[in-house]
Amino acid sequence: MTNTRIAAWPRSAIAIGAVGIAIALFFAQALADLPSTGQWLLDQHAGRAALDLTFKSAGSEGSHTWDFEDTTSIDRSSLRGLTDSQFASNGVHATFRIVRDAGWFDCDGWVANGRGAGTYRFTPDPAFAQKLAARGIASPTASQSLRLAIAGVDIAYIDRLRAIGVAQLTPDDLARLADHGVDAAFVSAIGADGYRFQTADDLIRLCDHGVTQDFVASMRAAGYTNLTAEGLVRLVDHGVNPKFVASMRAVGYTNLSSDDLVRLADHGVDADFVKRMTAHGYSKLSVDDLIRLRDNGF
Repeated sequence: MTNTRIAAWPRSAIAIGAVGIAIALFFAQALADLPSTGQWLLDQHAGRAALDLTFKSAGSEGSHTWDFEDTTSIDRSSLRGLTDSQFASNGVHATFRIVRDAGWFDCDGWVANGRGAGTYRFTPDPAFAQKLAARGIASPTASQSLRLAIAGVDIAYIDRLRAIGVAQLTPDDLARLADHGVDAAFVSAIGADGYRFQTADDLIRLCDHGVTQDFVASMRAAGYTNLTAEGLVRLVDHGVNPKFVASMRAVGYTNLSSDDLVRLADHGVDADFVKRMTAHGYSKLSVDDLIRLRDNGF
C-alpha cells in the first residue's frame, strides 16, 4: 500500500480557488496511486448477492489481499447497471457500478445463472475527502480510499466514532479500524451502552482481544459502567466474563471491583471454591483471605 499523503482540504470559506485546485490534485494523485485492477466474484442467494471484491498490491511487506467485508451479502439493487435478465441468463457480458462514500467500483465481466466474475477499477470520490475535511480529517490517499470503500466505511460510521469520543482520526486510523473488524454495529452498541473512548487504538485493542458487544453490554448491566478500554481488555485476557461475575454475586460477593475479579480469577477462586469454604465454616471471607486459602491448597 502506498503511504503518500495528500494535503488536507482548506477549511476557510474564502479559499474556493484553492479547493478547486485541491480537487484537481486529488484526482491526479488518485489516478496515479491506484493499484492494479482487482477482481470481483458474485453469487446470488434468495434475491441477494454474495459479493467479494479483492485486490493485491505489492509493497515492502509483500503482497496484500483486501476483502470487501469478507464476502458480504448485499441488495442487488446496489449493483447499478446489472439487470435481472443479465443475472439470470445462460451467459452474457455485463458492466455495473458499486457506489460507496469513499468512491465507486466500475465492474466488468461475465454473468450466468446467478453467478458472475470479472475485474473492477476503483475511482475515489473527491466529495468524500471534503466531508472528511469538514470533520477535521485529512484527505485519504487513493490506496486509503480504496481500503475504506472495500470495507464499507462511510460518513455515518465516522460520525458514530465521533459520537463515542473518538474525535482525532486520520484516514489511516479509519483503514486500520476496518482492517481489525471494528464495524458500525460494534461502535453503535458500545456507544449505546454508555462507553466512551478517545482513540482508534482503544477500539482496535477491544476487537483484537475479543471484547464483544455482548460482553460490554453484560458488564455494564452488572454495574461496571466506568471501565476503560484497558480495563475491558484486562478482564477478557484474565478470563473474567459475565457468568463469572454472576456466580460470585450469587455467593455473596456483590461489590467486587474489576481488579478484585481479575485477582480472584488469576488465583482460581470461583463460586464453587467459596461454597466449599462456606461448608467448612469459613464465611464472609475477604478477597485476600479467599486468595490466601486457595494458594495454600484449600
